[in-house]
Amino acid sequence: MNKYIEVMIFVMFLSLLVLGGFILGIIFTEKNTKGVYLDYVEDIPLNYTQCENKSLIQTSYCLRNYVKTFYNYKVREDVEINLSELMEDGGDCFNWANLYIKMFGELGFKADYFQRNGIVENKTRIFSAHRWAVAWDNETRCEIDQLKIDCFER
Repeated sequence: MNKYIEVMIFVMFLSLLVLGGFILGIIFTEKNTKGVYLDYVEDIPLNYTQCENKSLIQTSYCLRNYVKTFYNYKVREDVEINLSELMEDGGDCFNWANLYIKMFGELGFKADYFQRNGIVENKTRIFSAHRWAVAWDNETRCEIDQLKIDCFER
């Protein structure tokens, strides 16, 4: 009988430990809302101004769906190009991040970019530089990396 009690105490302790870790995880991490707005995945706007008057998350998916209609990855020099050139000829992460920042700004959201600089040692590229757009409002932050979206509630 003593062995049974010891096993039950151990199982209860283990259960409390797992439950406590789960609760602490909820308290101390941001809530990732990626995938919550799946109904917007099918919306394909003809113009990005059709993404007006939506929440930041809804706008992010709407803009991504618009960009997806003409997205073409092409490595370029990091120079500004206009929308028609980007639509016709494609661009790299620099160009796509800049486009998202411009569209978010015109739709009334704050937006900027994050950039990771590449590393080159002895004329060998260790990893490439990369740029992606970030938009935010008082409640949410969305990171848009070409066609990938991650949104987080603050």
